[in-house]
Amino acid sequence: MTDNIGVLDDQRDFWFVVVDLCVWEDETLSTVEKAVYTALCTFASVEGRTCWPSISVIAKRVSCSDRSVNRALDVLEERGYLKITRRFKDNARIPSAYSIIGHKSEKGLSHSVARGYDTVSQGVTTECRKELEPIELEPKDIPPISPKGEDRPEPSEEKEQTSPEKAKDNPLEEWFDKFWEHYPKKADKKRAKRTFMRIFSRASPKKQRERMENLILRLTRYVADRIDEDPKYTKNPTTWLNAHDYDEPPGEDEILYKPIWKKE
Repeated sequence: MTDNIGVLDDQRDFWFVVVDLCVWEDETLSTVEKAVYTALCTFASVEGRTCWPSISVIAKRVSCSDRSVNRALDVLEERGYLKITRRFKDNARIPSAYSIIGHKSEKGLSHSVARGYDTVSQGVTTECRKELEPIELEPKDIPPISPKGEDRPEPSEEKEQTSPEKAKDNPLEEWFDKFWEHYPKKADKKRAKRTFMRIFSRASPKKQRERMENLILRLTRYVADRIDEDPKYTKNPTTWLNAHDYDEPPGEDEILYKPIWKKE
């Protein structure tokens, strides 16, 4: 691999790439984040699993913007799937070096244990499978998302967080219901809600509201554009949600000055 443009230059005699199963099955990652990870795997060396393609090269391979690639890299690094080393040469920034951690990360090892894999030989052992079965969480065991983007205290034995009063403190549930009510295609509500919550849950109240306002403007236009159009070309809700940066206000071509959002 060359050091400046990230083009593969090796002697591998096969035409496939290995992507860690723990990353591919991580339902908290978006499609773009998984695609960026897969692209890095295609660039990485067989030994060491390192590479240094530029952002523009990754974006071209994934067919998305540089901004989307940078956001995806931040998420993958935060999850521990990648180690990113920022590099400089002659006081100038050059492409970063990416070390693929994947199944050796903390989340990857947890995934292997839950699946019953032997993390040394990657085989499946009967003993491991019996003792380390995945635990399905009941809804009462999952702490609610904080509307303030802050960490919640650990749930108490008195089930304090499951009270109706606590549930009312979270506007995201109501916001998602609004989104789902108006979105023109009803498909895979559970996945759409998971994506919606990922977009909003870690932001401050002010940032949440700004993102929601940007979402409403874009959705208003999209709903209007889909009227009298073939429904089969309408995007799935999750696909539509992942296609936008909600920190960026919509452009003029994304705004329709005709409100359709119902007011209470």
